[in-house]
This record gives sequence, C-alpha cells and structure tokens, in this order.
Amino acid sequence: MNRICVNDELLLSCPEGFAVMSADELNRLYTGGDSHRWGAWDRERHVMLTVLWQRYNPLLMMLADMKSLARRNEQLTQRGYEGHDYQLKGFSSRKVCGLTAEGYRFTYRLGDVIQSVETVLIKKKNRVYSLNCIGREADQAGNHALFEAVLDGIGMK
Repeated sequence: MNRICVNDELLLSCPEGFAVMSADELNRLYTGGDSHRWGAWDRERHVMLTVLWQRYNPLLMMLADMKSLARRNEQLTQRGYEGHDYQLKGFSSRKVCGLTAEGYRFTYRLGDVIQSVETVLIKKKNRVYSLNCIGREADQAGNHALFEAVLDGIGMK
C-alpha cells in the first residue's frame, strides 16, 4: 500500500492496484465543483475510495455530535440519489485513528448494476471528513474488507 497525505492532514494507505483520480474524473463522480475531495480507483475491480471534507464553524463543531452529522449527511446523500433506487442499509460506529467515527451503508442502481457505498465520517478540529468506498454490490464483502483495512491504517498529522 502506498501512503498518501490528503488535505495536508489525513494520512491513508492506498491499496495496490488503485490509481489516484484526476480532477476531471472526480468532477464526473461528484457534481458541484467542490475542490475539497480526493479519490483513487481500481478500474479492474470496479471499486473507488474517495475522501471529501468540509470546514465548519469551530463553535458548531464543538457542539455537533457524530451521530447527528452522520444522519444529516445520509439525508443529503439520499436526496442526491433520487431516481436511482436508493436504499439505506444501516448506520454503524467505529474508531478511526482513535477518533469516534459514524457511518452508513447504502445501495443505488446505476443502469443495470447495483452499487454499494460505505461512508464513514470523522471530525478533526473544524473539519469533517467523509471517507467512502464505492463498488458493486455483488463484490460488497470484499470491498468492505478492503475499506476496513484502509480505515484501520488512517493516521492524522
């Protein structure tokens, strides 16, 4: 695995076979033109790892709890997948780099393929990072294991 620093703060291991996505590739995946994102994908296995981050008011961040942030993020995600057979599969909690992280998993339809997405949110100072693993539902078990390994290897500067 190659060690990569995202946003000069988040250290993650990019698994073998993954190539860092270009700005154009990220723009096709995420509309809106937000520059606070990073991604890598393994074209052969049809799986992507992405990181999105947002800066918030420091006072708001002190008051915000991760479960509420995850629920709000999931609601926004659901709206973005209208017309694609969005299905929430559930919420989860785990530790990432010693921080409490909250996440959720959902599926959606892209043409004839059911895609599975795992999202994990972590809060660092006044930023929230959304770590995502996107792949085919048929490969969900293997993609989940890959994502868990990436999450286990995350560090912060």
